[in-house]
Amino acid sequence: MSNTIPSMKCSDCGTVHPTGIAICPNCGSEKIAEHAGVPLGEVFTFSVNTFVPAGKFKTRAPYIIAVVKTDENMFMTAVVDSPDPMNIKIGDKVVFKEYEDELTPVFTLAAS
Repeated sequence: MSNTIPSMKCSDCGTVHPTGIAICPNCGSEKIAEHAGVPLGEVFTFSVNTFVPAGKFKTRAPYIIAVVKTDENMFMTAVVDSPDPMNIKIGDKVVFKEYEDELTPVFTLAAS
């Protein structure tokens, strides 16, 4: 596990959230700090986009947009890189790869 997910962790309730928050959405506390999140998770739900008329994802199609539930119970909407996007399943294990353009989280399928 060389990567971690840049995230925030609430000091009061311990909930982990994606970056960019000032108050914990779980308990309302302002006691949040940067956190190196565990980079492992699973596909909670997904959609395979097969047609993209324009934009940065045009060359990537078909590609997977998924809600990933990390091992710390943080939910993230992300791209999942897969050599065969049509064979992804709910529950597939994924590993955090990077933030593309500092905005889009990208995961890859974990080795079986």
